[in-house]
Amino acid sequence: MKFIKKLQLPHPDVFNALKRYVFVYESLYAQFITWDRQTWKPLPTPRAKLTFWFVTSTVVTILLFFFIFFSIRELIAYQKDPNISSTHVLLLALYICLQVLALAAVFTYILKVDEICFLIGNIETLTEFLEPKGQELPETSALFLGIFLHIMIPIPLGASLSAGSVPAFLNDIDPTYFLFRTLRCIPQRANIRVLLGAITILHSCNLVMSFIVYLVNATLPILCCLKFMTNQSLDIMHQSCRTSQFVHHFRKYRQLQILIRVENQVLSYVLSLALVGGLLSCCAAGYLLVKLSTKVPLPLTLLAACFFLIIIASAHFLFPIASNICMTSRSFLRLWKLQKMSTYRRNQLRSCTLLRISVGRYFFIEREARTTFISLLLYYTVTLVISV
Repeated sequence: MKFIKKLQLPHPDVFNALKRYVFVYESLYAQFITWDRQTWKPLPTPRAKLTFWFVTSTVVTILLFFFIFFSIRELIAYQKDPNISSTHVLLLALYICLQVLALAAVFTYILKVDEICFLIGNIETLTEFLEPKGQELPETSALFLGIFLHIMIPIPLGASLSAGSVPAFLNDIDPTYFLFRTLRCIPQRANIRVLLGAITILHSCNLVMSFIVYLVNATLPILCCLKFMTNQSLDIMHQSCRTSQFVHHFRKYRQLQILIRVENQVLSYVLSLALVGGLLSCCAAGYLLVKLSTKVPLPLTLLAACFFLIIIASAHFLFPIASNICMTSRSFLRLWKLQKMSTYRRNQLRSCTLLRISVGRYFFIEREARTTFISLLLYYTVTLVISV
């Protein structure tokens, strides 16, 4: 009993999830972003250390284009391939969606690595603002979100083992079968398929999961900072020091505007692809779980269940962060607009724009985004299960 009382479990907060994710996957191979273990500041990894990363990303890209070419050829062909069943179509759709997201993450890392490091590097700055007297806001711990991110840490490894073991159960169900069925001159084709499937799924899942972990750690402090400023503004509305507080909050709000603009630039293409790819993947995984669970190997069923739950959990946890930024920003600006202040201060306030996360050039994430996405996801999944 004394040992149990002294036992302290590691706290599953969001930033600890990032640290543990970095510890696990940097030990496997060099990532595109390297973390200083003393200051925990992100830095772009030198290209000389990223040989395996670039080679694996190239293989993922080649496989993606082959799967897309193969799918289009079968769609427009007069005589369909008799070896292709509905199971192959669903698995091919899952692989294509995952690799499209991975390819989007690859190009975002390559083209926007400085912006990503800038966003994540401001975590400590925002945390210091949130803790002026050593007190922590409840939102900074984000217990359930931290648990969700900790659950995501072993998923790339588990998905890699599941995908690599599929050819051992059924030789012709894995999408790589269509790549190697005509290449009979290659020896040890089964071993190559196992290795190819395991490595590409590991790298693709790692790209997607790491992007989610970085995105949450970059966005959640912005929301917490906005809530802190809004609550503090409510407390000082009847005090005489409102002008000095306005200057302080105005300066911090400008910094948050810069961070949100940079984040929207980083997410300009990834977020729209993630929504469409997540919707298609969830429909395919749901159909596979309901109708084809007895026809596919157990590792593939577990992989589909994992994808289905991760997509729904991501929508449940991540959409409120983006929508709450918009609502809290609107409340903060409304509070100060109701106060009496000079014309100069009021012009400064008018120059402050609403903080919103955009999905490319299509729309902004609002309050009803989570409900809309999950309802569409369930509607199309149930429709696919009933109609096919």
